[in-house]
Formats: sequence, structure tokens, C-alpha cells
Amino acid sequence: MIDISVVSLAHRSGLCVVPPAQDGTKRPFIPSGGGWKHYQQQRPTPALLKQWYDPSNGLTGLGLVCGKVSGNLEALDFDTREAWDEFCQMAEHCGIAPLVDRIWAGYGEMSPRGAHLIYRCSEIAGNMKLARQADGKKAIIETRGEGGYIIVAPSNGSVHPSGGEYRCVSGSIATIVEISPIERKDLIELAKTMTRFVRAESTQVESASTGAAGRPGEDFNARASWSDVLEPHGWRKVFQRGDTTYWRRPQKTEGVSATTGYAGSDYLYVFTTSTALESERGYTKFGAYALLNHNADFRAATKALAAQGYGEPIRKAETDQVVFGKAAAAKPATPEVVESASNEFISLADFIATPPASTYLIKRVLPARGLGQVFGSSNVGKSFLLIDMACHIAAGMDWRGYKTKPCTVLYIAAEGLAGLAGRMKAWTQRHGVLPDRLFIRPFPVGLTSEGAAAALAVRIANLPELPRLIILDTLAANFGPGNENDAKDMGIALDGLRALGGQWLVLCAHHSGHADKTRSRGHSSLYAALDVELQVSREDPLGPIEVKHTKCRDMDRMAPVYFNLETESLPWADEDGEPVNSAVLVPAAQPGAVEEGGRESMLPLGGKQAQALQLLKDMYSTHAANTPGGVARVLLRDWYESMSFELHRGNRSRIKAALEARGAVKQVDSYIYVVD
Repeated sequence: MIDISVVSLAHRSGLCVVPPAQDGTKRPFIPSGGGWKHYQQQRPTPALLKQWYDPSNGLTGLGLVCGKVSGNLEALDFDTREAWDEFCQMAEHCGIAPLVDRIWAGYGEMSPRGAHLIYRCSEIAGNMKLARQADGKKAIIETRGEGGYIIVAPSNGSVHPSGGEYRCVSGSIATIVEISPIERKDLIELAKTMTRFVRAESTQVESASTGAAGRPGEDFNARASWSDVLEPHGWRKVFQRGDTTYWRRPQKTEGVSATTGYAGSDYLYVFTTSTALESERGYTKFGAYALLNHNADFRAATKALAAQGYGEPIRKAETDQVVFGKAAAAKPATPEVVESASNEFISLADFIATPPASTYLIKRVLPARGLGQVFGSSNVGKSFLLIDMACHIAAGMDWRGYKTKPCTVLYIAAEGLAGLAGRMKAWTQRHGVLPDRLFIRPFPVGLTSEGAAAALAVRIANLPELPRLIILDTLAANFGPGNENDAKDMGIALDGLRALGGQWLVLCAHHSGHADKTRSRGHSSLYAALDVELQVSREDPLGPIEVKHTKCRDMDRMAPVYFNLETESLPWADEDGEPVNSAVLVPAAQPGAVEEGGRESMLPLGGKQAQALQLLKDMYSTHAANTPGGVARVLLRDWYESMSFELHRGNRSRIKAALEARGAVKQVDSYIYVVD
């Protein structure tokens, strides 16, 4: 068991102590019941800690909530001893070993399988995955920062799934050191260079001119060295390990900032945000040369390299097509101009040999790629639907019983910003999930403005993960100069949408036509270009919202689904101290249906659904016994936190949705009730 003296020492040292569960899940556990989120902002009192760690509870674990509540505590969590040993060796090579040693002397800890490097810093961030395994699924190094949680020594027993112990091997919980933001950056950048995961789709966004033999860019890639590209701009080699060379950026005297030659590739991977090169994406030599010497003007870079003797003479029909990441509208080519390429002409047998790697984002609702549109009258609920879909996809949660493909989502909000944060807060509060793969851009694109979409596509490549769904709310607000009813202007806007989406899906919110509410506004070429279209409508202002397909290019149309908008009370107040509320979409019954509210209501009550319902009933019994004469209520987040039989938070929300669809439970504001 954990002695209360250890807990008291951690508390006196300004740390927020929350015990871990005893079931190997490594999640926070509150012995007195309820959730732990409250302790991300406020530390428990000594009296409460003494109650938690009473010997009768048998706790064998000590956990810390990271972030501001613990004095800006942050930790590097190494999943394996091998990762920790490699990090220490590389720290020696790049000159930051004294920093690592100083942190380790303040508090050094070995976890059952890896190690923890724990420190305080005036600038920290949320949890980040810094280095992943080759398949990209599991992190080998990650941070535990603001809102994060880490288990520390002397935890043992059933706290870790292996049954192993956490050992403090140097310093003490009371002597955790503080480092500077620059020192923290050195640690983060070094850890990022250790990733085994290479995102293939992020390695080429620079230019079509590098793709054929004999062109200047391709010739430069083959003949130039990385020293030729980087050293004239102040980059310096630090050391080489196997085929990988580690580089340090200009104006930096310690640490590493980039690698070349990793995993047998000839790409440059940059792990710092302090240079013109984008972080965590791959560059060819030509791509890096163009950015460093010609401000990413690939046409100018191609001409300059040709003047230096690289490649064959460039023919005009080729140079006319060089743009960011795509081929521009080209003049009709003649047989003398077109050069053959191995992947230009594909036999039918090869073309149909294998199915597409990914076909959907929401199965039978949204495809994985192309252009899509959600349209409807003003204030019918289009944005609520898009928020609901975006959050479900980013969190990997089923949407109305349909499977989703978890991925990063970018939500470009060009109107309705005053209420957007409240709507998204309402969704996270109602579902008890905070999707960490959803990003918001609160600025319009300007699709018809020259180069705007292409320039944004380049910046999107700098996100931690490339988004596979980009939402524009609304098309009109993101349109830019021009008339959406004009064929030429709409054609330019469609080109901008394709430039943004690349090979993934772009989904726009749009308004219904002024006269015909069954179609969207704008030139007919918009509808012709769509791969999927959903109509949002509401016949009765007090009735449910209907969502149905009006176009599906490569899949069957789903049956219409129905929603209601329910008010959600937020933990916010306006400048006058009055409460701020928003709303959230909830499944609704089809008009005329007796009981069934959706596909989920037709499913039998599963084992975990039955457990969750019984758990809620038991919680009400406990609350009623503790509040004689009062009204027993259970917070949704407390119910979720008590579902120890379901470790995945997204599945807890799905269990709730299934029970709601069956009429077994009902949510009102932040509380969940059993329906008699």
C-alpha cells in the first residue's frame, strides 16, 4: 500500500495527487466516487487525500495530474527501455545530455517497461504523441501535459497490467526541476526524431516537375547532396547513425532539428517549428531547395536549376503546369510533348485488382474522398449536423449506428463564430468526449481568390496529422469574390475545393435555393461536381430535423434519419454574469413512428448496455440513500467515469445512445436519468 507520508510529500511539493485504478487500466480512480476532471483545475485537500489513502482502501498506486494544477508539470513518457536508452545516447551525440542529467537528478523514474522524464516549465502543452511505432498506431514517446495524468513511484501491484513497479532511481518527488522553454523544445525535438512512422501522403506536396526523369527537379534529387541543400543556409550535421543523418538548424548550438536518410528514404524530415521548413513532413532535395532559395516558387526553382545544368531543356507545355501539389489547367498537349510514365497508362486487370484502401468516413453516409455538400434553409440545423458528424469521426464514434473511419478533421468556420464554441462545447459535454483530432480554422478561405486555396493546402500539411475531412461552413462565406450563380466563378471555386481536399473529402454547408427548397443555391455545375449531398429539412418548426441523401455517386442512399435540438446548459457565464446555453443534436423518432427512434433502438440490449443501466440504477439508489428528502440526480460524467467495465470513452457514449434510443435513459442538461 502507499503510505500517507508519500502522498503528503507530493501534496506539499505542489503536486495534484489522484490515485490510479487497481485494475491495470492506468486511469485515474476516485475512491469516494465521481469523476476526476474536477482535479484538473483544483487539488484535493489533505483531508480528502487521507480519506482516499486510508489503509482500508488498499491503494497501491500514486498518480499525478499534470499541467497548471501541479505547477506546470509535464512528463516525457517512454514506453520501452529501448526508447529511453536510445534517447539518452542521442542526447549525448547532440549536446543536451547535461540537460537530461539535470532533470534525471531532480527526479528519475523507471516505469515497469520504460521511463519517465518529469519536469516543470513555464510553457507546456497538452498531451502529444512525439514518436510512434512504424505502423503509426502506438506511441513510443509521448508527453503528459495540461490535463494529462501519469503514474509515479512507488506504485506497484495491480496498478500496471504487468504487475510491475514504478521505481524512483534518483532525486525525489519534492525536487523536480524546472527547465526553460528553450530547453523543453530541445527535448521535444530530439524525441520527435525517434519516430518510426513515416506518413507517405505527407512526403510530396511540392511540384509535378520532380516526377519524370530528365527534368531539373528529378535530376537535382539524384545528383545533389543534402549538404548542398542545407549547409548554405546555416544547417549543420550533428552526427550520423546508420543511414540516418541528424541536422541542427541555424542559430542553434545544441540538440537536433531534422533528419535525412531515415528508413532508407532520401527525404528531409524537420522536427522544429523555428525555420521556414514545415515541421513533421517530408521534403525531397528539390522541395527543400525551392523553399529555401525561391520561397516555394517551384517554377522559379526549376528554371534556376536548369540554368545550372540540371535536367534536359524544359519545354513550355511542361512548365505551364507547375503549381502547388497539383497540375494546373493545362493547354491541350501534343504527342511530341507528352512523356510516357510507368503509371500513366494502367491495364484494366491492374486497375481493378484490389479495392480502394478506404471507401468511407461514415459508412453508407459519407465517402472517403471527393466533394460533398449539406444544404438546407437558414437556421434549420446544418452547422449542428456538421459539428455532430465532425466530432463523431474525429473521436472514432459510430454515428447513428453507422461505422466511422477515425481521422483528423479540419472545420473551417467562416460564419456563426459567435455561437460555434458554445455548440462544440455542448457536444463534448453531452457526449463526455473531447475529440483531439478536430481542428478549427476561424477564417474564410476565399476560394475564388487567386492562389488562396493552394496556399492554405500547403499550410494544412503542417498539421500534426493531415485531415481526411475538411468542412467549410458555409460555402457562401468561403466563396470569395464573384457570383456563385456564374459558371466561371463557380468553376474557380470548385478548383479551389479540389486543391484543398486533394485525395480526401471536402464537405460544405450551403443554403437552399430561394424558390426551390429541394435544391441548393448556385450554378448547376456545383451539383454536377458533388459525390454526395445531404439535405437538412424541418417540416414542422417544433418537429424533428430530417437528414437524407439527395445524391450518392458510389453508394446506396441511407434511410432518412431524424434529430431534435436539445438545450445544453454550459458552465459559462457572459460578461453580465448570466448563464450561457447552447444546443446539441439528439436522435429522434421518425414522425409517425410509435417508439423506435433510430437504428440503435432496433438492436437487442447488449451485455454492457445492461451493465450500464444497472450501474445507473445502483447510483440512484446510493444517491437517494445519501439525500433523504432531497432529489437524487446523477451527473453524466460521473456515470461515464464509473463504467469501469468499458475502458474506451467513445464506447461509453455509444452505450448511452443505445439506451436513449430504447427509452431506458434520458439526459436533461448535464444529468442522466433512468426512465421508469
